[in-house]
Amino acid sequence: MSKEHTKDLLKFLKPFSSGINEIVLWLRDFVWDLYPQTNELIYDNYNAVAFGWSPTDKVGHTFCSIAIGRTSKNIHFGFYWGSELDDPEKILLGQGNQYR
Repeated sequence: MSKEHTKDLLKFLKPFSSGINEIVLWLRDFVWDLYPQTNELIYDNYNAVAFGWSPTDKVGHTFCSIAIGRTSKNIHFGFYWGSELDDPEKILLGQGNQYR
């Protein structure tokens, strides 16, 4: 899906507040502006709505994602290989081998 196609995503974001939607759509624009040639993949499951970007159509190639918790209403913005990003100011959270 391209940046201009928001119909499906807006449908999944409808249950969330306008404040959450504003933040999520800002983050979406931020990533799209940096990686305009990628594909956006949307996942709607029981505990979160999530979407991410991949250079292919494969979920396993997703490098960045946003998830909104259905009950917590938390917004999670992360990088699948964030542990390999240069982070001298230590602003990325996480202790795992991969995700930040």
